[in-house]
Amino acid sequence: MDAISIIIQLSFFFWGYINPKKAGWAMLFLFPLLYPANFVIIPADILLLNIDRVAFAVAIGIHLRYKEKIKIKYLFKDSFIVTFILFSLFIVLVSLDDRLINILFSYLPNIYLSLILGFTLIKSQKDIERLLKIFMSHAALFSTFIILESFTDLNINILARELNPNFYELNYKLDLRSGYFRASGFDGNAVQTAYRLSFLFPLVLWFTTNSRKNLLKILPISLVLISFILLQSRAGFIGLFIAIIFLLLQLAKTKSVNIIRTFKLLLIFIIAGLIVLFFIPTVGQIFFSFLDYLQSGQSYQQVEMKTDRIPQAISYFFQNPFAGYGSPQFVYYKVMMTDDIPSPLIYLLSGGILLLLLFLLWVILMPLNMLQISKKKIINSRESEMFVFIAAAFIGGLIPLFSNWQERHIPAMLILFSASLKYFYVRKSLSQGDN
Repeated sequence: MDAISIIIQLSFFFWGYINPKKAGWAMLFLFPLLYPANFVIIPADILLLNIDRVAFAVAIGIHLRYKEKIKIKYLFKDSFIVTFILFSLFIVLVSLDDRLINILFSYLPNIYLSLILGFTLIKSQKDIERLLKIFMSHAALFSTFIILESFTDLNINILARELNPNFYELNYKLDLRSGYFRASGFDGNAVQTAYRLSFLFPLVLWFTTNSRKNLLKILPISLVLISFILLQSRAGFIGLFIAIIFLLLQLAKTKSVNIIRTFKLLLIFIIAGLIVLFFIPTVGQIFFSFLDYLQSGQSYQQVEMKTDRIPQAISYFFQNPFAGYGSPQFVYYKVMMTDDIPSPLIYLLSGGILLLLLFLLWVILMPLNMLQISKKKIINSRESEMFVFIAAAFIGGLIPLFSNWQERHIPAMLILFSASLKYFYVRKSLSQGDN
């Protein structure tokens, strides 16, 4: 099966090389959409075929086709990109003992294609706005499947696994919170799906401010808000709340956006929320039950269980403060023996204080660099607003990492960052009169 997988991947490589625009945009839509479900097309011992491998093959083909034009050197001029690459290389170093195959055939290829794919294809404002609309459509699709899973027998994650030729019987556990079922969504986990939607929601708001159709202004926001309620993720709600506050504050003082426009955005958000809560009774009941749950002793007990792990993690750190204990996966499942611990602690135990510092640095630089771009003199008013929404999306996706180590949405964030960076350099080149 490895041979068949290699042949198919080569065909996608040639597709990317021969028709880079069509193949690239297809992957920009399909990779972030299907990656969470981890759908395996063809099983194999090493080079199994899934959307990751398909997108990786296409990205290499596009890179080779455009190698003289894409000016990849600009990627390495950005402080976030450099810091994230150093962080990733550190992860590779500490993971060599127990996860070499995964590192070589999944981790590194995913980082490469996430940085290259968007950076290669973005050439104009139309392109970057097209990518933002793709992410908005992903949010609507993810939300639709969450709603279907909550009220029907459809479970997209189990369906993807059943289509896998290597399907194994799942020990499916019914997830309940505040007395109601929690959907798992594309990611197969309510927490991971909530983190992804927390990242995508500001992009849905961007679409709202740029849509001329009233129904389209309300529908995507309503779908995502319903999904957030059905997922019942505390960290997801916190990420969403902080992202919205950040967005409103930045829009209020951005050179291009007046206070009336900011107020309209807030009003649309409030109207969509009221529609969801009071015109869809079951969703409203779940929301208010979730609020009661947050104030209940059960919620406090779960938070205490999480915080009780922190002293244990700190004690492990002081026993080995610089070298760490191995790959993040080993720390997560073997050292801490839990599935509920914040990302900073995972990296602190994995690679010591240096890996933690690199993690914290790129977390800060990711939204900060977008915000700095929004204030550049060469950026016009529409572009400035767009970069603020993108920065808010990064805030929404990063804040939940301080609650739990669930990072399957990071590749999508890297695609958006590298594409935004490329657009900035295109805009800079045009402003300077370069060809």
